[in-house]
Amino acid sequence: GLKRTCRQQFTSQVSKAWVKKALSPIDLDTDFQRLRVQDMDWRLSDLNNNYLMCPTYPSVLVFPGALQEEEVMAAAAERSIGRLPALVWLHPDTKAPLCRAAQPL
Repeated sequence: GLKRTCRQQFTSQVSKAWVKKALSPIDLDTDFQRLRVQDMDWRLSDLNNNYLMCPTYPSVLVFPGALQEEEVMAAAAERSIGRLPALVWLHPDTKAPLCRAAQPL
């Protein structure tokens, strides 16, 4: 049926090496260096290094450089489980950011 057809279509185009890489843990520091966030108006933050601000987020997050740590903590206190919008991607040419916040309904 359709489910089998879709699975065959997807799996025929994806190599096992790609799947293994996609499922591997990410080194956030290396990924943020690749994005060159520190060359821009962003900064790495270890405010969540003990996972107390947001237990479901990584220990290292990226926020706008203009935000003070006190502002980040105050904003997190107003959000569900402390989930703030955080940088996840920068366009390589335009530097347009993609920020996400995982908010449960």
